[in-house]
Amino acid sequence: LCVQLINEYYGHEEDLYQESKILHLFDCILIELTRSYQKMKDHPLGKKDSLKVSDMIYYIENHYNSVTLKSIADYFGYHPKHFSRIIHQATGQTFTDLLLDLRMRCAKELLQNNSLSITEIMHQVGYHNYKWFSNQFQKKFDMSPKKYRDTV
Repeated sequence: LCVQLINEYYGHEEDLYQESKILHLFDCILIELTRSYQKMKDHPLGKKDSLKVSDMIYYIENHYNSVTLKSIADYFGYHPKHFSRIIHQATGQTFTDLLLDLRMRCAKELLQNNSLSITEIMHQVGYHNYKWFSNQFQKKFDMSPKKYRDTV
């Protein structure tokens, strides 16, 4: 949704209904944030810890292209193993799986809504090896990034 909002804002010059679409996308983002916050608030970790977890998830979502387990654990003052346990307990996913899922969803969205090359998209979502990126995309979506772009 964020990528769509950015593309709508910067990608079109005064298109019909542009302002309405931007407002709608912004509303959708706020709804998703509210839902995520509510899930975290009601999580069995408790309110204090769940707020920390929501901060952690927010940080991952905003730094997904460069974050590492060590860098985020250091940022929040945890040992990487302990940080990893917190994330797994809160989300049911390992840090690696959570990050991979986020990067792949962003790559998919960029492939749909952007004219950047696949290599540029790969770098934008935090990968530096095309073969690795393509393999991960293939595993997640059952098709290569190129084939996916050609089908949308």
